[in-house]
Amino acid sequence: MRFLSISLLCCCSVFTLSGCDVSKGTGTSATQGSQDPDPVFVDSAVAYIERPLPKMNANIRPDALLSPADFNPGAHLILKARAQASAPEINITDKIFPPTKGAADTLVPQLYDVKDPSPSRDGKKLLFALRAPQLANTPPELQPTWDIWEYDRTSD
Repeated sequence: MRFLSISLLCCCSVFTLSGCDVSKGTGTSATQGSQDPDPVFVDSAVAYIERPLPKMNANIRPDALLSPADFNPGAHLILKARAQASAPEINITDKIFPPTKGAADTLVPQLYDVKDPSPSRDGKKLLFALRAPQLANTPPELQPTWDIWEYDRTSD
């Protein structure tokens, strides 16, 4: 009985390892780079909002679903040409409000907020809500409001 169980275990191990043929590899591993593009799947662009992490003693807080008009400055709308981690990022909102020069020639980002990106069906245009940075020495009723913006990928 013991011989039969050992034989069965060995057979199962051989069948399991027979599917692991490493001789057909291309010589690249997942850590060295990306694999060849899939001939069936068409790679699509990805747009997402990047925000700083909320901090304990800062005014930055996560989005509240019940308060969609809240202004949480510091967000960026990022576009990647492919859904791949190594694809270059394009900061769309920094093109609208580029960083300004601060003390000692350091770049200070504008404090705007962006929400709800929505692509067109063909993926060439992107709609999003954006609120411009607050204006200094301006009453609340004259501050910028939420507006709908359109980004056209073909003309940038």
